[in-house]
Amino acid sequence: MNVLIMAGGKGSRIGYPEKGLLKVCGKTIIERIIKVASYFSKKIFVCISKNAPRLKSYLESLSNVEIIEGSGNDYVFDLTKALELIDEYPILVSPSDMPFLSYRVIRLLINESKRDPVAIINLWISKSCKKYRKRGPTGLSLFNTLGAPWRNLEVCLYPDLLDVDTSEDLEEARKICSGGFTEEFPG
Repeated sequence: MNVLIMAGGKGSRIGYPEKGLLKVCGKTIIERIIKVASYFSKKIFVCISKNAPRLKSYLESLSNVEIIEGSGNDYVFDLTKALELIDEYPILVSPSDMPFLSYRVIRLLINESKRDPVAIINLWISKSCKKYRKRGPTGLSLFNTLGAPWRNLEVCLYPDLLDVDTSEDLEEARKICSGGFTEEFPG
């Protein structure tokens, strides 16, 4: 499986386009995502743009990451371009602003894909999930191919799917860290 991290946005809601470089629990968000992604893929692709020069410099220092240049203006265009460039499925797509992305979430998505092998499975935060302020799409998807059919899988796994879009989200993430959060990895 390949992993694609989308990290080329403008970060307009938080006022900082390089959200992946924000520190949560003593590590950058992108570092945390790459760590969990490396359990599933030896090669990790990161789609960046001109909006993230410091992130690009950081990623160039890593041996297991391949950079894809996106426009930074249109998420769907950049995602489609990146998927077509990788062109080796399945491809797990992750946002770059999900500091608590976990092994269990990715494993859940893989197992669900095996159970129901549609073209695309999108992970959504369930409407009944009270722990999140925002519900709906997470930006985390498993592409078995480009196209249809696709479906949404609703879950409530906290804080695994917390994304940092605003300063309030970043504050919530840092509170989770100070509350004794520990990462869970296999082995």
